[in-house]
Amino acid sequence: MARASAERQPHLARVAHMTWDEIWMRPVATLLADELASYRQEFSMILDDLAARQPSSGKLLAEGTALLPGSVAPHLTDERQALWLVPTEAFQRRVYPRRGAWVQRILAQCSAPETAFRHWMDRDVAFAQHVAAQADTLGLRVHWVDGERTLAENRRLVEAWFAPHLPPRGAMA
Repeated sequence: MARASAERQPHLARVAHMTWDEIWMRPVATLLADELASYRQEFSMILDDLAARQPSSGKLLAEGTALLPGSVAPHLTDERQALWLVPTEAFQRRVYPRRGAWVQRILAQCSAPETAFRHWMDRDVAFAQHVAAQADTLGLRVHWVDGERTLAENRRLVEAWFAPHLPPRGAMA
């Protein structure tokens, strides 16, 4: 956000100067549209960051919500180079309130914390559905995270998916 310019990343620059009320008290459809626009604008900055960190092997693992399937797909040479871990609605609503004091600090700055949190969660649910639908349309893989699998089981699923691009076990430093 600090690197966003009003000319090149107008959504990012605008959101960076909004209060939490100005963000979370808007309609959910507006929240989602702004988030998607912001992430599309952020993607070029992510590509610049990744290029600056490109290892000699040419392989790099990146994660983040701004890595939308539609933005990433043109950069893939193999569908197994990308995977989206997407929370189910039930998992999102159950786990997010326990993510730490920072969530409560944000909500405390809102005039209607319960409404703000509901909008936040509704936006995130809509975002998850959007990401999954976009990945599906592009023939890209989604693993739904519902809390039924352990962290280790999820890690094994991710490793198995990326196996063709990973060094053999024991070869990683």
